[in-house]
Order: sequence, then structure tokens, then C-alpha cells
Amino acid sequence: MLDRIDDVNGYLMSATQGITKSCPLSPLLGAIYLSPLDEALENFAKKDQAIYVHFMDDWVLLCKTRHQLRNAVKTMNVVLNKLKVTKHTFKTFIGRMIKGFDFLGNRLNTSVNVLHIAWMTWVNHKNKVAQLYEQGADLLSIERYVKRWLTWVKGGLRFDVELADRLFLEASGAGFLLRK
Repeated sequence: MLDRIDDVNGYLMSATQGITKSCPLSPLLGAIYLSPLDEALENFAKKDQAIYVHFMDDWVLLCKTRHQLRNAVKTMNVVLNKLKVTKHTFKTFIGRMIKGFDFLGNRLNTSVNVLHIAWMTWVNHKNKVAQLYEQGADLLSIERYVKRWLTWVKGGLRFDVELADRLFLEASGAGFLLRK
């Protein structure tokens, strides 16, 4: 599972580290491998009255003060260095929450305490539909994909498809964002 070829945005890349996306063992191996991080951050959260939430390899730690945040980052970095794991450049945010944050495909808008779909979730969906179309999928298959996706998205979220699509089109200037 470690020595394989991965498809990265349409390019075939040789990989010798990590495990494949969608590997059935990912949740189990991730839970075992990251258990020292979970333990350290859970202990930190209990001791400092912070909030720690995790799902597989994604986590959020909410602190009340800058001092707590510095200690949390130090704790996290020590454990990640021991595990030889790095933080994802684009998915990592350390700092003040002014406008909210994305977690597990959702966006928590902290100013109004509302959960919405994250922008990248919408972009990824549009890319997937475009990819299916480009690969010659029939309209029924694309429709089935969109219906499954909408069922997932609507699971507890406020979501106006027409508004989201209009905002997406205005921001991107195109019907679909295509991967390069």
C-alpha cells in the first residue's frame, strides 16, 4: 500500500509514503498513529478549558487566550514532530477567528453562529461534475452523483443551491472550475 501510483489532479505520481486515498484501513491506521496527538490535545483541553474536536486526521482546538493558543501550538508541534507528521499548508490556520473557519467541508460563521457549506466543498463538487462530464459520463450518472452530494450537504446545513451556484458563477466567471 505504500509503494504505489497516485492520481493527483490527473497526473500519475509515484508515492512511497502514506496510504492511498479511500483506503479502508485509513481510519484505523490514522486513529492508531495519531492517538498520541489526541491524548496530548485532549489533556490540554481539559486542563486549560479549551475545546478540542477531531475526526480522523482533521482537528480543531479552540482556545480563549493567546497564551493558551501558544501553549497549544507548542504541544501540537512537539507531538507532530515526534510522529514525523507535518501540518497541511493550506488547511492549517493558527490565529484569531474573526470570520469563522472551515472544518470537514463545512464553514462555521462565528459572527452569527451559523454552519454553511465551505467554499472549497462547493469548488470540489463543481470540479467533480466537470470531470464526470469530460470523462463522458451519461447525464443519469451525473444526476445520481449530484443527488447523493446534495443529500450529504443538506445533512444539517443551511443550503440554498440556487444562491450558492449564483455566487460561485459570479466569483469564478465560469460554469465549472476545471482542474489543471
